[in-house]
Amino acid sequence: MSRILLVDDDDNFRKIVKIKLEQSGYEVLEAQNTPSALDITGKHFINLVITDLYMPEIDGIQSIILFKKQFPGLRIIAMTGACSEGRTDCLLNLAMEKGAIDSFKKIDSLDLLLNKIKSALASN
Repeated sequence: MSRILLVDDDDNFRKIVKIKLEQSGYEVLEAQNTPSALDITGKHFINLVITDLYMPEIDGIQSIILFKKQFPGLRIIAMTGACSEGRTDCLLNLAMEKGAIDSFKKIDSLDLLLNKIKSALASN
């Protein structure tokens, strides 16, 4: 069973995604910020990280940089719910430049996220 770390400061969104992922057969660990996520990743084998880009303390772009520095082979999907015209794509593109292998807009369906997860794990 693949283990996914879901990093998002929005408790409700995190719970909804966790339920969907668990129903799809994944083990899901949760963190509400980057420091917690890095701690969890240091203690558990993680197949994939899904991280929000807008978070307090350390934003998702910085999070991706830290993950890639400490865990170079780790696969990361960046996501955001801040969907303003132009800015969202620019931010998600920056996340990909910094090491994310894919991106997801929270306004998209969770089925699309599941497809992205399957693809990311298949390319491992």
